[in-house]
Amino acid sequence: MRAHLRTVIERYQRSRKSGASEDIQALKCLDKNISFRLPASSAKDKLVGFKCLARLAAAIWRSDAKIEVLNPSAKFAILELTDRFQDLEVDYVERQSGESIKIYLNKVNLLGLQGKGQRLAIILRLVRFGFGNAIRCISHEDRSNLAMIPVYLAEISSLIHILDDQQITDVYDFAPYDVDSNFGFSLLNEAGYTIHKLPSPGPLTSHNHTIYAHELILSCEYQFDEIKTLPNIKVDQMVKWLPEYAFNYIDQYSSNAPIPDKKTIGYYSHASWARHALDHPEGEIRMEEAEELTLNFLRKIMTESNDFQLTIFLHPREKAEGIIQGAEAYFKSQLPGIPFEFGEAGKSTAQLFGAVDIGVGAFSTVLYERLFCGYKTLICNHSAVDFPLPNTGLANICFDTFERFKILMNACFDQSQEAYFASNDLNGYHFSDYPYFSMPK
Repeated sequence: MRAHLRTVIERYQRSRKSGASEDIQALKCLDKNISFRLPASSAKDKLVGFKCLARLAAAIWRSDAKIEVLNPSAKFAILELTDRFQDLEVDYVERQSGESIKIYLNKVNLLGLQGKGQRLAIILRLVRFGFGNAIRCISHEDRSNLAMIPVYLAEISSLIHILDDQQITDVYDFAPYDVDSNFGFSLLNEAGYTIHKLPSPGPLTSHNHTIYAHELILSCEYQFDEIKTLPNIKVDQMVKWLPEYAFNYIDQYSSNAPIPDKKTIGYYSHASWARHALDHPEGEIRMEEAEELTLNFLRKIMTESNDFQLTIFLHPREKAEGIIQGAEAYFKSQLPGIPFEFGEAGKSTAQLFGAVDIGVGAFSTVLYERLFCGYKTLICNHSAVDFPLPNTGLANICFDTFERFKILMNACFDQSQEAYFASNDLNGYHFSDYPYFSMPK
């Protein structure tokens, strides 16, 4: 890995001096995009560069992560920021691509480190590079991003080492939003690997406004509209796959789908209140403000007519031990006097789309999965710059004022699901419009 680290650091230093547009944009992502690896408070910590360097050195010294080979004859790998979704993502890629996956890589594990001597040499090389970087963090306005650069360079080096050692040809990247993804692409591309990137079903402008890849795998029709307006998405080809979790739930909707009772409303939480409490960074979109605005609109609707039933579908983050009690208190404070229940325990939100007639939320990707499954959905776009694009299907179902919300709700109440999709020009959003379902098997 030492040779790869030297190559990656030298490439980074050349990029800093380069005038090439792709290098400039890739470094802009490193310097300016929101990193979800550090708490929001790190932006005020003048010593964050030294702290990140120390944690990196410790992680390298004690790293004992092992590579699990899933299929020795395969040439494909999956790249993620966690191990939690391994079985799901391996099954998803194999079913959609028809290819077998050889290895599943959690990029933060720093694989490929062998022997104390090698680890010490790598740590010393990173410290030489990172010490000056840490000093710059003391006065730099983007210190959180700057502090993480040695970490990203180490991870990219580790990744290339493993791909080379395992004779991988293709990588499916499930974390294109990570700020080093595009800089990493430049190195992987130069090393001869083919990179497929898979953003989530939500709008690309949120966290994926810049993407470099050989293949871009999209899972929502709106993303194809966005591509036309985003000059920093440079890919050789695009394909349309199902949302990545779709195989967990689509069978219950593709035939004999449940028909919800009328006057049932579901609120789909993005847990912005919990993220704020846990010191997560927030981007340009004021998510907590948008969610509270949506809840306020729901309170008004239900106050005007008391024959509606409201179900709140919690984000997985809100279901965690120690958080669920806070969630109940939060929603009671936002909906004073309004009766509601939480979605059925033990089932994922996507398995319960048929429980409510109209789904409401602010930006959560589960809203796009609900559309995919064929259910009426309304989206709050408060504070979202340039979303939705005019003359798109999503523009017909978004709101940011109570008057607009009420108009959309009144229109939805008496519509069938088919009429809702047709009247709002939502062609391409339903699962039947995806190649997986429309092409002969």
